[in-house]
Amino acid sequence: MYTLRIFLSYDFLLLNSFMIFESDMKTARMPIAKYHLRKSLLLILSVFYLYSCEEGGKLINDPKTTFDTGYYDMEFLVEENDRVGFQIFAEEVYENNTSLLFSTLGLQEEQVEEIILKEAEISYKESDGYDNFDLLKNIELTVYTDELGETKVAWLSTIPMEQTKLILDLSEENILPYFQESNFMLTSQGFLKNRVSGNLKLLVKVKFQIKASL
Repeated sequence: MYTLRIFLSYDFLLLNSFMIFESDMKTARMPIAKYHLRKSLLLILSVFYLYSCEEGGKLINDPKTTFDTGYYDMEFLVEENDRVGFQIFAEEVYENNTSLLFSTLGLQEEQVEEIILKEAEISYKESDGYDNFDLLKNIELTVYTDELGETKVAWLSTIPMEQTKLILDLSEENILPYFQESNFMLTSQGFLKNRVSGNLKLLVKVKFQIKASL
């Protein structure tokens, strides 16, 4: 790719040099020596620009790489007899196999520096005629282990009106230690703003991002 960029720059230089030469021959009849001096100056500037771009790219590039996990799914139920202000709650335990996960991504465990929540969304799996989430007052997701306790990773303190899918706000907390445990629990909890007229099944989908050193 570096060689290609030099070729393009040199080709661009020749084109510009020809245009300059042609223009000068038609007007001031620039001497050949002066023409070659201008050509040399253009070549120096072109190489300097190319070198600067390369060096700038090295400064901008982050020496880390990122990978996304697949989705982790969890369902929970809102029942007809749940009252206004009632807490809805669900939990799911996930077994960790980080050695397999990291090796699949071509990583050594010591290269992994951080895991954060990248996406969190809630949708209806069975809506019983409901087409939005106006029934909810708020919602949050947490991760938990006995050793590490509970950490909130996503939430919506206020539910936007007439939303058919909820996209949650995300924490930037590094939850790598939870993946280093044998398992962790994902929980979802919220409160009802309106009473529902049927049983509803909600689906939570989350995805994590792995950051590793090269």
